[in-house]
Amino acid sequence: MSLEGVIDFEAEKARLHKKMEDVDIKLKFVNKRLKDDNFIKKAPEKIVNMEKEKGAKLKEQKDRLRKTLKSL
Repeated sequence: MSLEGVIDFEAEKARLHKKMEDVDIKLKFVNKRLKDDNFIKKAPEKIVNMEKEKGAKLKEQKDRLRKTLKSL
């Protein structure tokens, strides 16, 4: 079954590109924090681990978005 006419592919691509930009901004912020020695030294281990998990989830989300965009 073709989805042409049902889904506006250009609008979907634009939406996914915007989402990927948002994820990329968040990922850059997390990576910046994790590279900051002061943050690593002063923040509780729990917070540092949460940031690492957040970074991993954002990377996965970015990869999924990239794959979805390729498939359109």
